[in-house]
Amino acid sequence: MKEPGVWGRYLFFQKELSTFVKANCKSKVLYIVYKTIKTNFIMKKFIAVLAVAATCMFAANSAKAIEDQWSKGTMVAGAMVGFYPGIGGAITGDYVLIDTWWKGHFTVGAQINFRHWNVAPGYYSWNDLAVAPRATYGLNITDKFEVHAGVMAGLGVHFWSDGTGNYPGFCYGGLAGVRYFFSDNFGLQAEFNYSGYGPYANVGVAYKF
Repeated sequence: MKEPGVWGRYLFFQKELSTFVKANCKSKVLYIVYKTIKTNFIMKKFIAVLAVAATCMFAANSAKAIEDQWSKGTMVAGAMVGFYPGIGGAITGDYVLIDTWWKGHFTVGAQINFRHWNVAPGYYSWNDLAVAPRATYGLNITDKFEVHAGVMAGLGVHFWSDGTGNYPGFCYGGLAGVRYFFSDNFGLQAEFNYSGYGPYANVGVAYKF
């Protein structure tokens, strides 16, 4: 004969306890107290089960919403104004290549950095321009908010104002940033990047399509 499981043993215990109480509790008050306690216990278990089920459903819906927002093939374009050192900005573009990597997504793309910097005010300044492919990993905090970090590598050039010439070079470095979307498509973006070309701190807008 198959041994009853935990739930089967629990039901058997409840049945035996109920039979014992009915046989030994002559007072109707004691029996009512017993039934009340039993009912409250069952209700608490029922409420706990409902709470767990609701939590699981909420988590599943949130995960589905995040997956929809960062599905493979999604593209995000950004335009930012940059500060320090000098003033300039960056234009970015990212393509979601993998949408289910751990708790986030992996993108490939490119960015353009530009800057004007008064290196020695009144004497000389420089302008620089760089174009660099980039790869980032974005961590999905919610369906609207994500943080990302990555690397970039490309080519750039410095234009000196004192007539000493232009100096092309290799542009490479790291980046870290955040995005917050007010709607399915439009949001804000901020990034810190260090590549030797363009300002370090950049803030602006992002558009997802």
